[in-house]
Amino acid sequence: MMGTDRSTFEAAYINDCQLKRLKEDILSAPEGKPIFVFNHQTLKRTNGLPKTFLGKGKWRGSVGMESEKLKKVLSVRKNVFFITGHLHYCTSEYTYEDCGNFKALSVPTVGVINHGAFKDMTQGYVISVYDGKVIMRSRIFGEGRYAPDSVPNSYIEVSL
Repeated sequence: MMGTDRSTFEAAYINDCQLKRLKEDILSAPEGKPIFVFNHQTLKRTNGLPKTFLGKGKWRGSVGMESEKLKKVLSVRKNVFFITGHLHYCTSEYTYEDCGNFKALSVPTVGVINHGAFKDMTQGYVISVYDGKVIMRSRIFGEGRYAPDSVPNSYIEVSL
């Protein structure tokens, strides 16, 4: 779990000490196993930014100025999953992005209406880990059902 090191407006600040610790943690994880890193904000220019944050600015809604440094750390090992929120954007073509060694999953919000076409409330993801793969499925928790297959990225399967 990550978090901002100081208050910033609509962004996060990840300091060098946090980046160093994260890199050490990723490198110490067993090879071939998935590594899950959680942060409230996503990276700049991923998951549809800036469009998915109502088109406001080039960095708003993201990690901000440390995005490139964080991308390098997330890329030091295969099978890293960077799971974020903050955008309040529905399950869509922007939800999942394959960034090479790491995968970026921006989950919709559970408590308020999401922006985008698929506006069902209480959206989130169920992540299941199996030998050789990770499956991520969009779930409408308030209704006890999975999102329809017709919704982009409602079902994501990643081979490890």
